[in-house]
Amino acid sequence: GGRRGGFTFAPEAGTQRLRDTINKGVSDEEIARCAQLAFDRGWSSIKLYFMIGLPGETMDDVLAIAAICKRVLEMGHRRHGGRAQVKANISTFIPKVMTPFQWDGQASTIEIEAKVVALRKAMHGSGLTMSWHNPQSSILEAALGRGDRRLGAVIRRAWQKGARLDAWDEHFDFEIWLAAFADEGLD
Repeated sequence: GGRRGGFTFAPEAGTQRLRDTINKGVSDEEIARCAQLAFDRGWSSIKLYFMIGLPGETMDDVLAIAAICKRVLEMGHRRHGGRAQVKANISTFIPKVMTPFQWDGQASTIEIEAKVVALRKAMHGSGLTMSWHNPQSSILEAALGRGDRRLGAVIRRAWQKGARLDAWDEHFDFEIWLAAFADEGLD
């Protein structure tokens, strides 16, 4: 009966094809049903988590993220009027070891930035917002997650050069990390 914050769930991909590829097992109908249940039970704000840069992704898959968000917002407007909000949180796909995608490449920062620009253009409207994870920090995360013991020296060097609190965008400096990799003879 009290004040409700935001309701969060993670469709992960904009199209059924990509959700099937990553074994998410969530249909467009289930996304709509979940959103409707949340709106009907008093939530007026929904946050949706998605990834871009998945293997085999097309620009149509990326733009489908905006279409989902707009459909969910429309449902919220019918229930809550102008108070309804949909927030899309976009992260970059990072291939991790010991997963089915460990040998897949990661999209370049240029590719990710182009997708973010297109998605930002498509995500317009009152009550619709989007945030995204810095693609450069995703490149670093992939390198650290897939590297070997030689990265210990890179991490130490980055720390010596001033890397601190890098999970926070305002503290992250990709150039420090690039210099640390170069100093240790790694790309």
